[in-house]
Amino acid sequence: ASKQASKQASKQASKQASRNSGIELLKILAIFFIVISHVTQTLTSQNTYVPWNDYVIDISRASLDITNIILLVLRTFGSFGNSVFFISSAWFLLDNDNVSAKKELKMIVDIWSISALLCIVAWFIRYENLSTKLLVKQFFPTLFGNNWYMTCYLLFYPAHKIINKTLNSMTQSEMLRTTSALVMLYIILDYVSGAFFFPSSLILWVTIYFAIAYAKKYLGKSMENLRVNILMIMIGLVGNVGIVAMTDIAGTQINFLQNKTMHWHSDCSPFIIMMAVGFFNLFRMCNLSSRHINYISRLSLFIYIIHENEMLRTYYRPLLWHEIFNRFGYDYLFLWILGLSILVFTFGVVASIIYHYTGEKVTKRITDWLLPKIQQAYALYEKKVLPLN
Repeated sequence: ASKQASKQASKQASKQASRNSGIELLKILAIFFIVISHVTQTLTSQNTYVPWNDYVIDISRASLDITNIILLVLRTFGSFGNSVFFISSAWFLLDNDNVSAKKELKMIVDIWSISALLCIVAWFIRYENLSTKLLVKQFFPTLFGNNWYMTCYLLFYPAHKIINKTLNSMTQSEMLRTTSALVMLYIILDYVSGAFFFPSSLILWVTIYFAIAYAKKYLGKSMENLRVNILMIMIGLVGNVGIVAMTDIAGTQINFLQNKTMHWHSDCSPFIIMMAVGFFNLFRMCNLSSRHINYISRLSLFIYIIHENEMLRTYYRPLLWHEIFNRFGYDYLFLWILGLSILVFTFGVVASIIYHYTGEKVTKRITDWLLPKIQQAYALYEKKVLPLN
């Protein structure tokens, strides 16, 4: 048995080492960018669940203060991180038509387990002040989309097999027409207004998936061209910072734009998507192999759902900012943002490692026990429904 376990561990280590650590490193950076965005979001958002909002910096109205502009840009870091994660997933899902029910179920069980554990901890710390609404949401995290990215992925993952079949049946011109139409509707127009043609995160992901599919199949040389990727990054960076800054500055003179400072904070930003694609291609081409990087990247799911847990983001990140504001002030605001982001990220990594060696072992057993029962129930349902006329 020990020999078998040793072989299994060796096989897993070999698999980890063979993964493209360049992409895995980019995913680690992406989750850190998401943390920065969330820390900044807490700093700049009113919170009705806590009794103090003295720490909040209001950036919802136009100002010539450079601090406001930087904070507005920092809030877009989350969209960049989300785009990197989805593009990384899309790149590999395009070559894999398999849909693992076990993977899907385990993600749901992990999300619920972490949410329930953190809820219990919060209950013991400050039970008399917890919102009943948040408690209900905490025990139904996927249903309420507490971590929207994970809920959206759970919907997209099983659908990618059908999308792959559709893509494989298309000619180049058909794929180009479809991709161009989707990009125009759900990236360009949605970025301008956010209300055209019934957009959603799921539709946006389908759009990006089509775009990555076309680029991977027909634009291989451009995807691996250093100058092209650097150009995409530069256009994306200048475009994103420029449009945010110009809207903020113009809002001081134009009444219509006065409260539109956060209008461009969207995952459908063509500038951010261009940056994400450019960085993905550069990191993908890195000749890098590290099992340590691969391991931390593997924990990204846990880091994401732990650091942005409903209880932590509602009660404890505001408390940290409240203490910083009252004890030290904001003379070194951006150093505090960086320091607090490092603290939250480190907490997420440490908590994820602990969960990996403890809670995840339990969720694997729960998944192994639950999956056959769900499959049997569905088989019975199918047996009853299929014969119906």
